[in-house]
Amino acid sequence: MGGTPQAQPPFTCRVNTEPPYGLSDAQTGIAFVMTGDLFRNVRALKQVRSLAADGHTVTVLSLAGSAPPLALPKGVRVRTMPFPAGRGPRWFLDVHRGMQDMLSMLAPRHVHASDLYVLPACAGRARSDNLRLTYDARELYPHVASTANKPWATWFWRALEGHYIGRVESVFTVSGRIADHMAQTYGIPRPTVIYNAPDLAPRLKSGAEHRPLAPDIRSALGLDAATALVVHVGQIRRGRGVDTLVGALPHMPGVQLALLGYGPERDSMRRQAEAQGTAARLHVLDPVSPWDVPSYIRTATVGVTLLDDSCLNHKYALPNKLFDYFAAGLPVVASDLPEIKDVLSRFGAGVTTPSGADVLGRTIIGVIRDSGRFRDGSRAASSVLNWRAVEAEFCAAFQP
Repeated sequence: MGGTPQAQPPFTCRVNTEPPYGLSDAQTGIAFVMTGDLFRNVRALKQVRSLAADGHTVTVLSLAGSAPPLALPKGVRVRTMPFPAGRGPRWFLDVHRGMQDMLSMLAPRHVHASDLYVLPACAGRARSDNLRLTYDARELYPHVASTANKPWATWFWRALEGHYIGRVESVFTVSGRIADHMAQTYGIPRPTVIYNAPDLAPRLKSGAEHRPLAPDIRSALGLDAATALVVHVGQIRRGRGVDTLVGALPHMPGVQLALLGYGPERDSMRRQAEAQGTAARLHVLDPVSPWDVPSYIRTATVGVTLLDDSCLNHKYALPNKLFDYFAAGLPVVASDLPEIKDVLSRFGAGVTTPSGADVLGRTIIGVIRDSGRFRDGSRAASSVLNWRAVEAEFCAAFQP
């Protein structure tokens, strides 16, 4: 059949109740713009929920994802554009144009760029209508792993961020060293540090259909209380040290290891464990709702985070999983990176370790033997480093 093809809508509404909560585009208070999937980004989820609790209406503009929707407060809606094909400059240009189109159909009073890749579109929209603009530098973008040993890529992202950051009223980031680096590089006031710490009592949790099948990870694995259980939360991919952690199993007799997360290296981790004869002690589990992570892993013995020192972004990182371990009261074993080391030392919540599977295994065994002391430190860290401690400071930047 012939005829003119119908135009595709520029974006779709993706919510888990009747869209769009009775709001018109003109009633959007905050346009919260991001790449990635909101329902996989616990930092953005906390921010959106807190803004809604503070009385704001929020429209999240994001790329389409596959994560099941979680409960959102009334007054929040999610609109998505298709995930662009390809990578590099073409991908960035497609994201930029798509976000420009979506923003043009809203009438917000405030635009929030939740990452660097949407900052140009957000800055353009804010400038055209004299709107307030905020920016969350969730990474040290010019120095992420994908730009390592690529000076032109580093130069491009630094120039892009530097060009637009002067238009931003409030800048947030995730660690003290990243804040210092940005202030020195761009000559701006030091960004506000908003840690990737969990909300210890989220106002809205996931629906029952997203609850774990077991109350905690130890029960899910059928392990008794006397069996040492090491857990790694998060993506199972290169640069996260998961292969080294699996490689440490032969140096940790009787210790069980659980990898809780998705990622392209899941199958290779199973094959590695089979090859070294430790497959019976490796468990690769699907992730649970971000709100449930601390309570789910609380019965583990040790939490591990092993970012490699391959880029400045990793070196200065304070990853989500670190704060999840604190909230669960777990001792932490981490790679020897300065930001993580400072926090662990401050609270006595764990130790850092040099690279190498054998030394990692010995370090974990040592922490298991002295776990009570480190658990006390982890709980102390969680009492200070949690979302409620920084929520008011974040929301203050969005007041009319």
